[in-house]
Amino acid sequence: MISIIGPRPCYDPQHPQTRRQDAEAATRILALAQKTFGGVQSEGSLDFTAPALDRLLYVDCDKWLPLTKRPYVDTRVPLYQTVYHGVLLYSLSTDTVNCQPGEDTYLRSIEYGAVPLTYFYGHFLLDASKNWLGKSDYRYDDADGLKRIVTGLRRVYDDVQRLKHLQMEFLDGHRPLADQVFETSYSNGQRTVVNYREQPHTLPSGEIVLARNYLLIAPPTNRTFRPNQGSRAMRSWKAWIVAYILVWAGQGRNAAAPNDYAEQSLQHVWMTGFRAAAFSIFRPRTGSEPLRADEVMRRSRKR
Repeated sequence: MISIIGPRPCYDPQHPQTRRQDAEAATRILALAQKTFGGVQSEGSLDFTAPALDRLLYVDCDKWLPLTKRPYVDTRVPLYQTVYHGVLLYSLSTDTVNCQPGEDTYLRSIEYGAVPLTYFYGHFLLDASKNWLGKSDYRYDDADGLKRIVTGLRRVYDDVQRLKHLQMEFLDGHRPLADQVFETSYSNGQRTVVNYREQPHTLPSGEIVLARNYLLIAPPTNRTFRPNQGSRAMRSWKAWIVAYILVWAGQGRNAAAPNDYAEQSLQHVWMTGFRAAAFSIFRPRTGSEPLRADEVMRRSRKR
């Protein structure tokens, strides 16, 4: 839960604490868990915890008001994923829990470089309308039902085996190729093309992406790629610039009819891009020893 709850101040004179101090304490807790157990994950994507995290559960945690349904959002791009892919493991949202190949949420996970997430007995609330973990639940009700579940999980497992190496790569590009067809490129030169259509899509190369499916494409043979050797500073500033453009555009849209909530949210997007840029510079490349959380904060204070 630590990474899903923002830093909070304490005004008790016996133990006063600023929001910054609360964030530092939370990060130290995660760093200790990482040191003790060898890895640490938390639920949300608040990036003040990023220096100590290995995996987060959900980039977007609001099932009832997801990002695309907010009044100030026209479309979405994988900004957070571009900054953190290759550094953190993540799933996209609670709606992706127990999703299966061919479903929109499953295809979106592949498009955005996320990892699948499975729960048994995730719908544990008596009021079904308040259950937030995916549209379907897995249960051990009978042998036949369990067999069907495992058959579906095997299909997910096969895709994980096919794509898992990309988790060690940076997400270098994302673009639409056609209506409901998107390409994501990685630092090793490989690309995934996701097709949300009900019909197959033919690429200029002649390769076919089946309906409601994806295709993993090998890098061009005439180019040399050095995985994870790109400039973090350049990647980070690209992300920061995108965040700035989003905020600038959003402020223009809301100038005529100011909305405090929208303005605060846009400011959060800007700060997320800025802090992520700083973190991405501090954090070493995948495969090297991670910085301790207190060292990251020490460097932040010096800057």
